[in-house]
Amino acid sequence: IRRQRQMCIRDSTHISEEGFAYFGTIGGIDPRVTAGKRVLLGDKRLPGVIAAKAIHMQKPEERGVPAPIEEMFIDIGALSEENTKSLVSVGDCAVFAPNFETFGDGFIKSKAIDDRFGCALLVRLLQSDLEYDAYFAFCTAEEVGCRGAMTVAQAVGADTDVVLEATTAGDIPGAPKSRVACRVGGGAVVSFMDGGTIYPRGLVDAVMRLAEEKGIRAQLKELVAGGNDASAYQRAAAGARVLALSAPVRYIHSACSVAKYDDLEQVFARKPVRDRR
Repeated sequence: IRRQRQMCIRDSTHISEEGFAYFGTIGGIDPRVTAGKRVLLGDKRLPGVIAAKAIHMQKPEERGVPAPIEEMFIDIGALSEENTKSLVSVGDCAVFAPNFETFGDGFIKSKAIDDRFGCALLVRLLQSDLEYDAYFAFCTAEEVGCRGAMTVAQAVGADTDVVLEATTAGDIPGAPKSRVACRVGGGAVVSFMDGGTIYPRGLVDAVMRLAEEKGIRAQLKELVAGGNDASAYQRAAAGARVLALSAPVRYIHSACSVAKYDDLEQVFARKPVRDRR
């Protein structure tokens, strides 16, 4: 379950005469938290900065309103269109610059926790002794239609599919309680329904009982929203029983997401551990 939030240069007319590269997005990226972020562009990993019209150049009605993505651009320190085109090509992708860091009371912050967390968990499971037959799929393109998962569903045809991912947490100031899907520090998140999938209630209940028996913190996702690769597994071919286990993450789909280390351990089915700095 691998995904990095990416930006893609759209066409040659969007490399400006001044050398700025305009872009579109691959997947959901919130424009409110995009301007000013550092990126790496193309195979050469050229450093750049996402920029937009400066505030002193904005009209009164534009101030305080996030600039749309199509009005933002990437500044790679070039002085001309020719200079930029000698370094990057139309179709090159940019990713947010690495920024992993631990802070506070056992918290971590990084880009792409959704779904690098799922990748890390799959690797740990691959390194362990399992009591059952299992396939491990590191799927791409979830954000643009679960395309990788569709291929896996057709090729493998598993009876039960478990999606390991990250999901949005709403435990921040000003969020109505009715819109708080889950809470950082509350442990593993188990979904009963989202925007793409209705999860078998028997499977959901069994997992919650197992967590209680093993002393593992778990919480039901309290908001029907979003979606993940489970929708592809449930609908493809003969269908499958599906389950989504997630880590609660704040500021998801941004260049700097926040999670709690112990929540990640709970999804891995470990008993509560002392917070790590």
